[in-house]
Amino acid sequence: MNLYFTPSFILLPLSQRISGAEIGVLIGVFIVGYVVQFAVTAYTSRAIQLLLRQWQKRGSSISEKPDEAQRYASNDSLMPILWTKLTNKSSGSPSDQPATPDRSSKDESPHETIGGLQRGSPTSDIEATPRDQPEVARTRSRKVAGFMLKNLDVCIYLSLFLVIGLPVYYTTGYTMPLFLSFNVLMFFMANAIPPKIKRFAHPVITTALFSVLGIWALAATQGTSLSTGLHLYRTSTSYLAYFRGTRGLPLPGAGDILASLLDASIVSLALPMYQHRRELAASFVAILGPAVALALPSLFGYPPLCFAWGVSAARSLAMAPRSVTLALAQISADNLGGEAATISLVAVVSGISGPIVGPTILRLLRIPKDDYVTIGVVLGANSSAIATAMLLEKDRRAAALSSLSMSIFGILFIILTAVPDIVSFVRSLVGL
Repeated sequence: MNLYFTPSFILLPLSQRISGAEIGVLIGVFIVGYVVQFAVTAYTSRAIQLLLRQWQKRGSSISEKPDEAQRYASNDSLMPILWTKLTNKSSGSPSDQPATPDRSSKDESPHETIGGLQRGSPTSDIEATPRDQPEVARTRSRKVAGFMLKNLDVCIYLSLFLVIGLPVYYTTGYTMPLFLSFNVLMFFMANAIPPKIKRFAHPVITTALFSVLGIWALAATQGTSLSTGLHLYRTSTSYLAYFRGTRGLPLPGAGDILASLLDASIVSLALPMYQHRRELAASFVAILGPAVALALPSLFGYPPLCFAWGVSAARSLAMAPRSVTLALAQISADNLGGEAATISLVAVVSGISGPIVGPTILRLLRIPKDDYVTIGVVLGANSSAIATAMLLEKDRRAAALSSLSMSIFGILFIILTAVPDIVSFVRSLVGL
C-alpha cells in the first residue's frame, strides 16, 4: 500500500513555491499539533474504555448476585454428586485405569519401504548410482531457481522496464510502462534497506526521491525537462473519467495507475474489519469519541492558527484535514477551498510520521503495548492508511480498529465540510 502514496511526493516539484517563513510555520504547527493530537486521542480513548469497563463491572456484579436461599439450596443439591465422585475415586475401579497398549503388533509389522528401501536399513549399504554424479549441476540450478522465485516480482518489473518500457518510450514517447516499472523497482530497492535505517528513511520518501531522479534522467535523454516528465507521469486521467465516457482524454500515466490502485487498497482494509467485527462493535464508542474530539479542533483550530502566523488563506484551509486519509482529505480541502498540493503533502507526511515516530510518542504517553484498542484508534485517526498498513504486519486487531477509526474520522470531516454554513464560518476565520 505504501507504493500508492509515492505519487504525492514525486509531484512535489510541480507545486507552487512556498516562502521560508511559511515552511517554518507549517512545520512548527505540524509537529506540535501532531503530538497534541496523539495525546488527545489516546487519553480520550483510554478514558472511554475505563468508563465502559466500570459500567460493565457494575452491571455484571448486580446480575451475578444470587439469592442466599438459592445458593444454599444449590450447595445442598451438589453434595450427593460430589460425595459419589469422591467415593468412586477412592475405590479405584479397574475401568478408570488406562489400558496399556499392545506393542507386539507393532514389533511384528514389517519394515515400511520407501522407494524399495527399508526405513531401517543402513545408508552405508546403498551403492552410489549414476544419478548422484550431476548433483553439483542440479544444486546450481536449484539455487538459480530459488533466487528467481524469491525475486520474482523484481524480475518481472525489470523485464517490463527493459523489454517494454524503454522501447515504447523511445519510439512513441508514451511514459506509463517505463515510469511505472521504474517506480515499482525503486520501491523494491527502498524496502531492501535494513530495518534500522528504514525506520527513518521511510520507503515512501526513498522511493519518491529516486523516482524523481530517474524521471529527470529519462526526460533529459529525450531533451525535455523534469516538469514535462512529471506532467507525463500523471496526466490526471482517472478510471472514473473512463467510466463516465469522457472522450478526448490523454493516456493515463504511471501516477494515475497508482492513484487508482490506492482507492482499491483503501477498500481492501474492510477485510480485517470484517474479521474482527466483534472487537469493533465492542469498542465503537472508544473509536467515535476520539474522532469527534479530534475533528472539531482540527477544523476550527488549524486554519486561523496558521493564518495568524502568516500562512496564506488557501494553505491554512488545507491544514484542516491534515490527519484525514489522502483521498478524503483532498475532497475536504476542495470543499473548504484549500490548496490541493498542500493537503496532499501534509496528509502523506502525517501518514509517514505514524510508523516513524508513532510508537515513540505512544511509549512517552505510557500507553501499554498490549492496548491494541488505543493504539489502533490513535494511529488510525492521526496517520490514516499508512499507519494501518504498518499495523497489518504487527497486529491485525489494531489494524482493524485503525481502519474503522480512519474511516469514521474521514467521513465525519467530509460531512462537516459539506455543510455550507460551516464552510462559510471556517473561511471567514482566514479572511475569506
